[in-house]
Amino acid sequence: MNIRILWQTPCGPGHLELRGGRFAGTPEIPAETISMDVEIQDAHIAPGDFPTLVRVIRGPHPFTFFLRDVTRESPLWYPLAQCVITTPEDPRTTYQEIVAAIQAKGLLTDVRRMESEPEESYEKACARSTKDPEVPVWLGMARDTRFFRVNRHVYEDLGSWGEITVWNHDCPRHLPDRPDPMRFIYEVGPGSHGCHQVTRRLHEGHLPILHVTQNEQTVDYEMTLFATREKGPLSPQDLHQGGTDPLQAYACMLGTNISPEEKESLPQKNPSLATLGDEEDAMICWLHVEAVNLTDVPTYAFHRVPHLCVENAPLQEGMLHHGDHGVVCVCRLNGVPTPQLEMAVLIPARGKVTFDWQMLHSCISEERARKLFSSDYAQHLQGAIQYWKAWETQAALLQLPERAIQERIQAGLLHLELTTSGKGEGDGPLLPTVGVYAPIGTESSPILLFLDSMGYHRDVDRCLQWFLSRQDERGFINSYADYESETGAVLWCVAEHYKTTRDDAWLRRVLPQVENSARFLLAQRREAQTTGGLIAGKSSDPDDKTCAFFLNAGAYLGLAGLAEILPPFSPELAQELARDAAEYRKDIRRGLEQSAGESPLVPLMDGSWTPALGPWPGANGNVAYHADGGEWFSHGTIFGRLDSGAMALFLTDALPEDDILADLILQSHQHPHFRENAGLSQPYYFRHDIAHLKRGETKLFLKCFYNQLVSLQDRHTYTFWEHYYHVSSHKTHEEGWFLMQCRWMLALEEKGGLTLLKGIPRAWMEEGAPLRIQGLCTHFGKLNLEVTRQDNVIQGTVHLERTSPSLRIRLPHPKGLTPVKVTGGQYCPKTETLTLEGNSFRLEF
Repeated sequence: MNIRILWQTPCGPGHLELRGGRFAGTPEIPAETISMDVEIQDAHIAPGDFPTLVRVIRGPHPFTFFLRDVTRESPLWYPLAQCVITTPEDPRTTYQEIVAAIQAKGLLTDVRRMESEPEESYEKACARSTKDPEVPVWLGMARDTRFFRVNRHVYEDLGSWGEITVWNHDCPRHLPDRPDPMRFIYEVGPGSHGCHQVTRRLHEGHLPILHVTQNEQTVDYEMTLFATREKGPLSPQDLHQGGTDPLQAYACMLGTNISPEEKESLPQKNPSLATLGDEEDAMICWLHVEAVNLTDVPTYAFHRVPHLCVENAPLQEGMLHHGDHGVVCVCRLNGVPTPQLEMAVLIPARGKVTFDWQMLHSCISEERARKLFSSDYAQHLQGAIQYWKAWETQAALLQLPERAIQERIQAGLLHLELTTSGKGEGDGPLLPTVGVYAPIGTESSPILLFLDSMGYHRDVDRCLQWFLSRQDERGFINSYADYESETGAVLWCVAEHYKTTRDDAWLRRVLPQVENSARFLLAQRREAQTTGGLIAGKSSDPDDKTCAFFLNAGAYLGLAGLAEILPPFSPELAQELARDAAEYRKDIRRGLEQSAGESPLVPLMDGSWTPALGPWPGANGNVAYHADGGEWFSHGTIFGRLDSGAMALFLTDALPEDDILADLILQSHQHPHFRENAGLSQPYYFRHDIAHLKRGETKLFLKCFYNQLVSLQDRHTYTFWEHYYHVSSHKTHEEGWFLMQCRWMLALEEKGGLTLLKGIPRAWMEEGAPLRIQGLCTHFGKLNLEVTRQDNVIQGTVHLERTSPSLRIRLPHPKGLTPVKVTGGQYCPKTETLTLEGNSFRLEF
């Protein structure tokens, strides 16, 4: 096959390298050459694995391409190297001619197209997405490993409600005499049909109390579901009581590394049968149903009380038994024991009937069950409301103009608390689980960062204690499965926690363990010097033991973060860490340069081509293009290894946001790798979000922010799936990164200081929509901010607990106007940002 290579200008001597086939002539490139014809024989240019690769080693930006991709109709134009590859038959003989012809088509990359469109919004993203995820709702109590998962009737997919399954975290709670899980099925209304109308909403928009309305034309079945206690209503006093022993909780989670000795020490060794406190005070899922007659004539309500799907035991005086093991559900109709499983009840015109069903987490005695008939629904509901509100009163206050986002932040904070397990009282470890999974140093990190931002410092102390307790004698931290990527991420959280709290006593207390893990990473770095300085290991689920950029980003974050905070506490180690971090930055950049040079070019939508960067150096690009063969489909996408790639480096200072390699990373994550700037399958693994913010690319950030959100999060109850294809519900890793996106758009530590409101939508500055932050925790202490717009004036006040070297605030006008008068600092029209000189500001438009 013959090709022609054209350069814009001479760029010194160079040479060509080939994998597959052989050159008919010399591969050397003379210094003054701007046009070169090349003949390659015995090439593999058919579709399939291991195609012929041509590498152009010339100038500051070497690159690679698939020989089979070269055509006269669509030449390979790589702007960074100012080079075009075409065929000798192409009548255009210069670089300039071909580039001009491509540009004349007026094509746009995905990025340029998105930048040219109006700013993204939640409503626009919803209209575009065909997915409206419906996620099971988890009901329980903070610190407690007992849960109920609540959903529509999915067991037989009837379309109506509902189904309630009993869990010990991720272990389905089994019945005591058989391997079947405790799964309650109940029916309200006539049954399955083609016109189901069901709406769901959390109490006050964000509390973990679920309201469901199922309309059956003449009757609304209004359901309220929440978790409570057998012995009485919840109260704020329960915040620091109860909970589950940390090791017992860990045994109930997916992906645990529990040792045989630890397992032997458990009082309840079978997680599926563990009662976890039910023997003293059972957890209850209270389902209150009001069947409301919408008409002016009497009409019937139909219902079937909750029953175990593995049997059809009769009701006995309103109690549902499971064999001789005890009662599993207590049922009342209009306040008295329900007489039978199924009933039709006449509702007066415009009247209602009520059903109260109390499903138990374990079988209890009939004596205990009878006492539940005297429990008061209104008191238990009010108790649950007060309990959850007491949790949120500890947090920073965020009052945002967009209700959809404010409610999600409020709900998200409580979701994180709901799934953090451990003893309520004392100072023992807490487990920051990531949905069904045990704590993972990498995936738990956004949870800890957000909890710290909202002021939950004691919780973060205890969560970090959990990870440090899983440290081995070398300092290696491993809480989940066989992941080898947790140590660096945990040390990063240690550094961020200290920067936020400035808690010297806490850092001195954990210093021996922190030093041990730091030396473990330094030892890994020493071992890696023979292979370019990048640590190798297993980053996530796939069994790749590679120098993944994701793994090294986490290790670098940990080492560099400790180098910043340790000088007063461990000066010699801090100096060693600082020296290594400086070398690590160089090694990471060399690895990225290597990847850019060896990754084959792929086309962009504007007619240019860019390297499809590999997830680790040494791979010939993005493995999904099969340059090196293999089968790479994983976790719902052919691009499954992208989550091991270089985007995690945007969290670090190892890759400045204006670096040319940052441009290449962002270019290589456009269509088809991303859709509307949202990653595939598990999108919250990608950190282009913070890159766009640092670069001032607000439109691109909002594209990512809203399009990931609407297709992965339940739009009504605000819980997340792990993947678009609906696996792993209530995934708090994804929710944690969403919450951190909200935090960054409001307050972002960068350039040695703090930038406020850098990622907010313009619509948030509409007239009369106040934006208020109170007590948000940053590296510079607590932040208070209030901004309003009225009569073409944007004004506000800001107070920061500790002095920031620079304090900036972006104040975008909804129509993009530039202020005619600015008070309170220096204004940059290009970035719409005010560098503050005091505590108040005013912009007149």
